[in-house]
Amino acid sequence: MASRYHTKIIDLSDSAALEAEAARYRKLARTFKAQIESIYRKISREIDMYYFQKMQHDLMVEPPERDRSKKVDWTSDKQRAYVMMMWRKHRIKLPTERAQQIINNYKIDAVPNKKGIDFNIRNTIRNHIFVVGRLGISKRPSDIRKYEIPIQKFHLTTGWTPAHRTISPYVDEARRYAKKRTMEEVRLLIDGTSKFRSQKTSQT
Repeated sequence: MASRYHTKIIDLSDSAALEAEAARYRKLARTFKAQIESIYRKISREIDMYYFQKMQHDLMVEPPERDRSKKVDWTSDKQRAYVMMMWRKHRIKLPTERAQQIINNYKIDAVPNKKGIDFNIRNTIRNHIFVVGRLGISKRPSDIRKYEIPIQKFHLTTGWTPAHRTISPYVDEARRYAKKRTMEEVRLLIDGTSKFRSQKTSQT
């Protein structure tokens, strides 16, 4: 003859008990969401410290001044004519002097949101695309061409590095770090919650 040993978990016939359990899980979900958001903020600060400060430093490296004894490597005759016209009208000085505007106007940060972490990388100087190209992280040849097309020839020949070549590796590393650290923190959070619940259950 078989014996029945009942283990009570949640009484599905008791609507009040069901509502109490549902409310408890809703509260747990809200708490878990807040804790995940806190984790995103923490990891964003770490990414700024470990990756983006280094990226900013590398983007601020300028090549040596152009050898003025050599002719300027113009992108086109049209460009040369335009620069000479601007010079004759006293709108620009030749030879030009570097003002570090481009290298000093990168804005880089990691911003947490409800879905994860956004990496914001921009340069507030409009003509930066003519010196370091468009900012991007794609490795597709067609996208790389789009990034580098605006760069003027004499900037490339004097040693300016297209910005995407510096940005892309750092973003790749930061993404891997963000995913790894998030999983570590979530595991610790779940383990801690499980231990707390086990202790609470054993006390009752």
